[in-house]
Amino acid sequence: MLLAYTWAVGQVFLLTFAFFLFLLWLWLLIKIAIDVFRRKDLSGMGKAGWVLALILFPFITVVIYMITNPVSLSAGTIGAYGPSDAAIARQIKAAH
Repeated sequence: MLLAYTWAVGQVFLLTFAFFLFLLWLWLLIKIAIDVFRRKDLSGMGKAGWVLALILFPFITVVIYMITNPVSLSAGTIGAYGPSDAAIARQIKAAH
């Protein structure tokens, strides 16, 4: 039975750090999968290939994807949440 006094401070720190890295890894896998499905330049077979590679070889696939598509991960959500400049200009013109 593990009691609280049997754990050293370093063990708790390392366990917390490992848990954080695991959550970071899951987030990265989900982010890449979402980015693959959001891309318009990939065909259906290309998307299926990336997802299959993520499932079979996750470590190698993440490294390869981040090297070959670095812009796609960061630019994918920038314009997705806010209105475009043209939409703001139309609203300003309509108000006057």
